[in-house]
Parts: sequence; structure tokens; C-alpha cells
Amino acid sequence: MLLAVAGSAGCDPQAQDSWRCTENRCEMTVSGSPTLEVLDVRLKAKVTRGRVRVSGGGVDVTLNPGEAAMVEGVRVEVRSVENGSATLVVTD
Repeated sequence: MLLAVAGSAGCDPQAQDSWRCTENRCEMTVSGSPTLEVLDVRLKAKVTRGRVRVSGGGVDVTLNPGEAAMVEGVRVEVRSVENGSATLVVTD
């Protein structure tokens, strides 16, 4: 599985054009509190004012724009947070 998504976000090219994925990298724009299945892992994200809380695999971390952390064996980077939406880059 390269990418499948449950919750309020998706990567079906017809349904969600804000996701760009390759075999080992996905860049996406999310809002709210989606559950993401990306690069064979399940992550929970919560976009708040100016930051994103990401959890998965026993890790729970809050990231500001420009910060990154390992969550469930993938690197999650927050590129930006604006107007209730966040741009995330997930790499394995």
C-alpha cells in the first residue's frame, strides 16, 4: 500500500488534489483533525492555531512550522500552518 486515507482527507487524485505522493514521500494539505494512512502507517493530525499535533505508534508531538519529528517510523515535517490548514511532508 502506498497511500490510503480514512477520515476527512484523501489522496484519490480525483477527490483530493492537495496531495502529491511518490513511493517514499507525500506532501499534503490538511485541516481539522484527520486520521491519515500514509506510507503504510496511520497518523492522527490535529491542526490548531499555528501548529499541528501529530500522533501515532505511541508518539504524540506538537510541531510548529519548520519543525519535524519521527512518528510511527516516518518523518513528519510541518511546512506551514495558515488559516486553519497545514502543509505536511511525510517521508520514510
